[in-house]
This record gives sequence, C-alpha cells and structure tokens, in this order.
Amino acid sequence: MDYFNGARSASDPLPLPGVNSSKDDLVSLKDEVAGEHRSELKYMRFCVKMLRSRKIPLFSACNIDGKLSDREDIERTDVWRRDSRIDNRYQNLSEA
Repeated sequence: MDYFNGARSASDPLPLPGVNSSKDDLVSLKDEVAGEHRSELKYMRFCVKMLRSRKIPLFSACNIDGKLSDREDIERTDVWRRDSRIDNRYQNLSEA
C-alpha cells in the first residue's frame, strides 16, 4: 500500500521510522507491561520511543485524520503526568 497518496485510512498501520543509531539508548518498558515492542509506548492513536539519555521522545508517531478532527470544544490544560509503564528516572517533567 502506498501510504503517501491518500489511499490509506487512519486505521491502517504505518511503519515506524528506524532507530538503528539510537537503539541502545531507548527506554524499555517495565517487564510487566512489555510486549513485542519493548521500547514503544503506545497511546490512543499515537506512540513514542523515549531516549534514556535525554528523557525525551526520540520521535512520536500519530495515526489520525486531521480533516475529521473537531477539537474546538475540547478544553486543553498544560498538565503533564508520568507514565507508569517506564521508570520515573527516564521521564523529565520539570521542563514540561
């Protein structure tokens, strides 16, 4: 399937970028929640891979159709929370 010609839907999987040069610096999920992709933090409609050394995402990937987004009525806050699936020492909330 050609992912860039508009022929895919938002529910079709999209391959994530390669992380060969940073693979040894990726944060691993805790054993009790780790699955096939031990360094991929999955959320609703997006995922991230975190860098251990910098405590920030190496990248994030979204799976949404922006044309269908109706976000005018959503109240936004600037509240950041820790993710219990990875160790707190790899999460930097002081700069958020």
